Amino acid sequence: MMGGSGRVEIDVDSLLMKRQQIIGSTLARAIEGGEGGDRGRFLQRFGEDLRAGRVRPVIDRVFPLEKAAEAHRRMKTNEHFGKIVLRVA
Repeated sequence: MMGGSGRVEIDVDSLLMKRQQIIGSTLARAIEGGEGGDRGRFLQRFGEDLRAGRVRPVIDRVFPLEKAAEAHRRMKTNEHFGKIVLRVA
């Protein structure tokens, strides 16, 4: 979805035969929702796994805050996979 329309073609037969699942989440809505909203439901579902390290966000690259412009340029290229993080020291 980051670089296009969010539409893809998948082989549903293969997906079902392997008992695979497609699960998605948009953390932007989760954060905006507050404890009782989407964020609360997200933390109820994944909070324990996040704390235990069983589920981890994918981090593409970490930039110091002073290089925020460089981080933004990287984001605009759509060549990253995962989150781009700004480290505040």
